[in-house]
Amino acid sequence: MSAVLERAFSPATLGKLPLKNRFITVYLAILSLGVALSVLGGVLLARRLIRRIHKLSSATRFVAEGDLSVRVESGGSEDEVVVLGAGS
Repeated sequence: MSAVLERAFSPATLGKLPLKNRFITVYLAILSLGVALSVLGGVLLARRLIRRIHKLSSATRFVAEGDLSVRVESGGSEDEVVVLGAGS
């Protein structure tokens, strides 16, 4: 993959392209990188949120079975998941 990128963005290759095509090539590369980073950030954020909801769901099952001593750590934040876990 890096060999392809090196060849695509080498001065020799870009120098042969008209200015408009060089601009489009660089623009698409930057856009692709931005999209990839956005998707990665979204996945990481979703995993973090889902993990906390899963802990809360597991604790709810224990409470449903009658174990009222179960506790879920809040992690120090004050968002909606913490409020839902606190029951207020």
